[in-house]
Amino acid sequence: KVVHNSNNTLELTNAWGALYKALANTTTTSVEGLFENNGNTVKLLTDFTAVADDVTLWVNYDTTKVLDLNGHVLSAGGIGGGSGGLNGGGRVINVGGNLTIQDSSEGKTHKFVVGADGLWTLDDGAKDGTPYEELTERPDAGDVIIITGGVITGGKATEGHSGGVYNVGTLAMTGGAIVGNTTTKSGDATGGGVHSTGNFTMSGDALICG
Repeated sequence: KVVHNSNNTLELTNAWGALYKALANTTTTSVEGLFENNGNTVKLLTDFTAVADDVTLWVNYDTTKVLDLNGHVLSAGGIGGGSGGLNGGGRVINVGGNLTIQDSSEGKTHKFVVGADGLWTLDDGAKDGTPYEELTERPDAGDVIIITGGVITGGKATEGHSGGVYNVGTLAMTGGAIVGNTTTKSGDATGGGVHSTGNFTMSGDALICG
C-alpha cells in the first residue's frame, strides 16, 4: 500500500508496490515468489491484484522494460481511481518510456466471468467456458471466457482514458492478453484496453478485448 514516511516521501510496502518499483526502474532486485528482475525484464512468478491505495504501475520516461506475464494475471482489481481506489487513475499500467509486454508461458489458461459493467472477474474454478479464440461475437454479461497465457485486467479508469494500459511512450505487445478493462471517459479516441498517443505495435498471439 501507499504510505508516507517521516520525510513525507512515498513508500510502497506490499507486493504490488514491489512490482511498481521494479517496472519504474527504482530497484533491480528480484523478490522470491513474486517476480524475477534482471534490470531489463520483469518476469511474474504469481498473480497480482491491486488493493485500495495502491498506485498504478508506471514505466518511467527514461526507462526501457520488458514485462513477461509468464501466464499470470495482473489485475487492478476493478476498484477505480481516486479516494479508496488505485492512485493514478484506476488503470493497470501507465507507460512513459518503452515497454514490451510478452508471455513466455506454455498453455496456461484462466477463466473469467464477464461483468455487466465490462469488467472481467477471474474465476479459475468455473466448470465451463468458451475459449476466446472460438468467440464469434462480443461476450455477454455472465459468460465465462477462457484465456490462454498471461492477462492484464481489472482496470477501471475513472480519471481519463483506458483502464488497461495508457501509453505516451513506446508500447510493443508480443504476447499475453489485455481484457476486461473499462473507462468512464467517452469519445472516439477512448479505449478500454489500451489508449496510446505514442507508438504502439502488436504481434504474435497478443490480444485485446477491453
